[in-house]
Amino acid sequence: MTDAARGRAVRALQSLIAAGVSDDEAREQVIERFNVSERSARKWMAIAYREMASEAQVGRDQLLGTALRRRRLVMARAAKDGDWRTYLAAADSEAKLLGLNAPAQTEHHVVLTKVQDMSKAVVEVVRDFFADDPAQRARFVQALRARLNAQLVERPEKLPLVIDAGEPAPEVAAEEVVESAVARVVEPAGDAGARESV
Repeated sequence: MTDAARGRAVRALQSLIAAGVSDDEAREQVIERFNVSERSARKWMAIAYREMASEAQVGRDQLLGTALRRRRLVMARAAKDGDWRTYLAAADSEAKLLGLNAPAQTEHHVVLTKVQDMSKAVVEVVRDFFADDPAQRARFVQALRARLNAQLVERPEKLPLVIDAGEPAPEVAAEEVVESAVARVVEPAGDAGARESV
């Protein structure tokens, strides 16, 4: 049997394995299709698995290059066909693959984390400072709410919040974050029916 035929048999085995066919059935199909012995089929099966294992050991640079090439081929074909939606989707996928959107995402995460930390600190300070004067605390909270809401009116966009173990919370408006923090001031931990912190 020629090397080309042997290569086709090995590729056929790899396709069958990838499709979920059992090793025994894959060997039987190759034996029937290529008219070879059980011994040859077993040898080719070993070669098929060895080649698939070597594919998994490809360096990251090679995998990245292949992934970029696929996206750029899609972009080229989409541009030729005038399919700009597909072109932009492939370009966006390429940007994500290269991490070009990472700085913006990191910045949002850091800002939101600092805002959450700051709101917790403000809650604690206000609770302690006005512990003996609920009326004064209520006036302070009302003024704080008005000031923050006035600032947030200009930025109504929604951003994902990361809470506790790094799991993304549902998207919420910035006003809801403020209201939650303010509510914790109005209803301190010691008060009945106190709300849990965000």
